[in-house]
Amino acid sequence: MTTASKTDTEAHILTRLGGIREDTPVGTIWQHGKWGHLYKVIGHTVAESDLSLRVIYARIGGGTPMPWERSANSVLNGHFVSQD
Repeated sequence: MTTASKTDTEAHILTRLGGIREDTPVGTIWQHGKWGHLYKVIGHTVAESDLSLRVIYARIGGGTPMPWERSANSVLNGHFVSQD
């Protein structure tokens, strides 16, 4: 990959990441559709392996408070419902 194409790729990823940050803002609460547990978005990242956009979240109101990550697509495709 040339420097120019790498820069273009990084710019494209940052643009997409900005969109995910708008769709799943840090601090928003989401309910898991199957289990009903509540989760708070605590960040966003990009998976190095495939450059997929990821949402970092933690369960609130019980359970393990450790952070989890999931593809942004799976958060937005109905697995989770925004509570905000």
